[in-house]
Amino acid sequence: MKNLGITQNIIKNNYGNTLLSLDANWFLFAMKAGFNLIALPYEKKLLKEFLNKNYLNGLILSGGNSLIECNGEYKLRDEMEMFLLQMSKKKKLPVLGVCRGMQMMHKYYKGKFERIKNHAGTKVEIFSKKKKRFVNSYHDWSIKDLRNVFEITSKSKDGVIKSMAHKSYQWYGIMWHPERNLPFSNEDVKFIKRIFSKV
Repeated sequence: MKNLGITQNIIKNNYGNTLLSLDANWFLFAMKAGFNLIALPYEKKLLKEFLNKNYLNGLILSGGNSLIECNGEYKLRDEMEMFLLQMSKKKKLPVLGVCRGMQMMHKYYKGKFERIKNHAGTKVEIFSKKKKRFVNSYHDWSIKDLRNVFEITSKSKDGVIKSMAHKSYQWYGIMWHPERNLPFSNEDVKFIKRIFSKV
C-alpha cells in the first residue's frame, strides 16, 4: 500500500503548547481509497529525510489554518508547505491541495486572494466541463487572478474557482473537504485514486 504524507493544523492549547492536529476522518478516507497516511511534522530536517528516503508516494496539503495573506497566524506552516511543494517538483511527486492547500499552490506562484461571502459553512454547486455537483465549502477567501500555470477545472455559479490542476506538475487543488463528507463521496474516492495510483 502506498504512503501519502499529509500536513496538519497548528493549534495552541490553554497551556501555551503548540500542537499539530488532523481530522481522524482523513485516515478513513485514505484507507477507503487504498492508501496509508503519514501525518507530517513541521521540521525541515525530518521532512527531507521522509522525502529523500522515498518513504512517501505523494503529498496532501490539508485544510485548516488560514494563510498569512488571509489573516492567518502560523507562518511556520506556510513555510513548511512551501518547502514541500518545492520538494515535490524535485521528486516528481503528485500533490493534492485541499482548501488552504489549493490556496498554498496559488501562493507558491505569488498569487493573491480576495474575501468572499456565502462560501463558509455551506454547500455550493460547482460546474466543470462535463458535469456539475454539490460540494461542501468552508472558506471565506478565494483565489484572485489565477496564474496561467494552472488550469481551472471547476467553478461555482458565482465564479469562485473551486478546483484546478497544474499544467506541468501533478498538482491538483480542490476547495472542498472530501474527508468531511460522510459517507465519503465515491467521486472523491475515485479522484484521489486517480491522482496517486500512477506513482
